[in-house]
Amino acid sequence: MLIRYPCIIAFFILFTLLSKSSYSQQNEDLIGDWKITKVELAPNAGQEEREMLGMLNQIFSKSTFHFKNNSLFSFDSPDKDLAIRDAIWKFDITKKYIKITERVSKGKPGQLMGITVIFKEGQYSFFMEETPVILTVIKK
Repeated sequence: MLIRYPCIIAFFILFTLLSKSSYSQQNEDLIGDWKITKVELAPNAGQEEREMLGMLNQIFSKSTFHFKNNSLFSFDSPDKDLAIRDAIWKFDITKKYIKITERVSKGKPGQLMGITVIFKEGQYSFFMEETPVILTVIKK
């Protein structure tokens, strides 16, 4: 009976390590350039958003997220109003949430964007906060 316990303990340690490494995103996983491959709308999207899907697809298909290892963020977009330069990003591992704020020298920085990161079936999706937009992305 004593021989079984070390095996069970070893199994649980191995299982815990494998499950954390395969499902848990870290800051390092997000660092780099991310190209948008697919634009979708959440089921709760309104008619106005559905009518704009074609335009959003054209814009986002030519856009790229840039997460740098020094916490700097930029978003390249052909639409100048959507482009972001010199912002700060921070990833909350437990919530799987990226908070992007403006870079300011004084005062409290305002939030520019919030993204929930989903890793499912080998691919990443970015759920854009306050919009029904879901972006499938790949690392360049």
